[in-house]
Amino acid sequence: MTEQSINDAIWSGNYWGPNGAIARAQREYEAPGINFAYESSEELVEKEMVYMNALYSAFGRVYPSARKGNPLALWRVAYAVFHLHPFLAAYADYAETKSQGTLSADRMEMLGAMLVKYASVPFFGGHTFRDAAVTYAVAAQRLTQHDPTSHTAALAALTLARADIAVEGTQGRSREHLRYAERQSVNVTDANQRARILRSLAELWKELGETDRARTLIRHAQEVPGIGDDVREKIQEVKKTI
Repeated sequence: MTEQSINDAIWSGNYWGPNGAIARAQREYEAPGINFAYESSEELVEKEMVYMNALYSAFGRVYPSARKGNPLALWRVAYAVFHLHPFLAAYADYAETKSQGTLSADRMEMLGAMLVKYASVPFFGGHTFRDAAVTYAVAAQRLTQHDPTSHTAALAALTLARADIAVEGTQGRSREHLRYAERQSVNVTDANQRARILRSLAELWKELGETDRARTLIRHAQEVPGIGDDVREKIQEVKKTI
């Protein structure tokens, strides 16, 4: 099972069941000869990241329903957190070291995005996760900021904006990060990533009270051709809140 096929399952919203993204990624991660470890081969790190991404994406998808008391969503959130938390806690604890190591910019951006949102989860998150998210995002942006087509730099900027919005007194900096991500999004060629950036921009500008700007951005996200089903559904969900 390739990483690309698992990512395709994530983009399409196919997370659960024996053929879902989580089960596929878990089988790859727990294949014979692979041991649970944070300091290991590059191959293990790749499998670990794919598994974490599947768990986190599924968690983010069902968390809103779980907060409303949906029984199936509550079970799925519990499952995702049980398996995901040890990974995120380890990467948060060693953020300073790992951000200077062999992780790629894409992997550090992904870690930052997961950690900054996980920081707001009651009982499990906290400032340690948020601080680690900033460390990874800064490192990812530093490596990609000179590439005008890089979605990684834009997504890292969104993570920095989320972190600043969460901390009172730093919302002015969040606007700078959002403007940077918006400029960068123009040249992003990957359809799913471009739509993801535009959707997140709309969501975050709305949080800052820029409703008209948010509506324009969510319309642009809808107009991106060739995006996955799950991406389109998330855009519709954000649109309903604006």
